[in-house]
Amino acid sequence: MSRFNGKRAEFEASGEKINVAILGAGRIAHTMADTLTQMAEGSLYSSWIHPYAVAARDITRAQAFADQWHFDKAYGSYEELTADPDVDLVYIATPHSLHAEQAILCMKAGKNVLVEKSFTANAGQAREALAARELVKGKVLESAGMTAREVCDALCQALGAEPVLLADCFRQSLLPGDYLLLCSDGLSNYLEEDELLHAVQTQPSDALCDHLVQIALDRGGRDNITVVAAYCGGEVAR
Repeated sequence: MSRFNGKRAEFEASGEKINVAILGAGRIAHTMADTLTQMAEGSLYSSWIHPYAVAARDITRAQAFADQWHFDKAYGSYEELTADPDVDLVYIATPHSLHAEQAILCMKAGKNVLVEKSFTANAGQAREALAARELVKGKVLESAGMTAREVCDALCQALGAEPVLLADCFRQSLLPGDYLLLCSDGLSNYLEEDELLHAVQTQPSDALCDHLVQIALDRGGRDNITVVAAYCGGEVAR
């Protein structure tokens, strides 16, 4: 069983980190490795996340991947990785046809599993994977372009506690012709207020949100880029 399943208090007191492993060493695996590396280096997640191991069918390829992303271990088979007692969560980044088989392999070894989309190749495989989850009391989640925040939430669930959501409610009076622009920090960190105002004044309402998101992406934004633009008068941009 993964070391801290259902033991969040023990985990937080231990000073340990969640060891994340990746099955596969292709393009999607590199994308996740980049995300994990940034999480491990960032102030929000550095006390939680440790990019730990990678497995591929070819040990040379796995070792090259581990060297590039500074993972602790590389394995030349998936079975070797799942046998490692220090692996807490496995991200499956192999071809879709292998997802169910490998998710079941990981869960039977006591590992929490995060599966790249699509979850499985068909409904029958999905049922098999979910049945295995119930049998071993494991955690299995699908990654559909998950953000760093969502990955962290998945890890919180593996520790036996649901993520905490703090809601911030407000009331705002609007006049006909007003715009209400709601931006996440993933967007507002990359655009100044005068730029937001200029975009509202010059962009068509049906293109405004895409325009602002693209600017944030062009300037290096990667995560939590969200914008909602509402026009008082009935028209909603996104």
